[in-house]
Amino acid sequence: MMTSSAPTGFIGGPYAALREAFYGPFSDRIVLVTYESLTRAPESTTAALYDFIGEPPITHDFKNVNFSTEAYDASIGITGLHRVARAVEYRARKTILPPDLFQRHEASEFWKNPAANPNKVKVI
Repeated sequence: MMTSSAPTGFIGGPYAALREAFYGPFSDRIVLVTYESLTRAPESTTAALYDFIGEPPITHDFKNVNFSTEAYDASIGITGLHRVARAVEYRARKTILPPDLFQRHEASEFWKNPAANPNKVKVI
């Protein structure tokens, strides 16, 4: 039986891929953006992204965002998982994961620990 946290599961697969990229030979080509950074400071976060890719910043309307993955979310049985509100703003949110699974993975946020970032991956 495959669990969501198995290396190929719903959580474990993307997590393993993130770790591989973070510690891999091309880690200088990735940037991680936290939910908190993007939602609390969207202007400076996107400016840092443009700087990272070496492009001039483009003005964005963070009060009027249009995005939908309703069909994809429905196809994986989690309607609304990627629903985006019109305005980019921080919202405290409850996890959709069971408490034991959330607590087990909350301690696995290696990108938040500078000592665990030997390749100096950019984390915004």
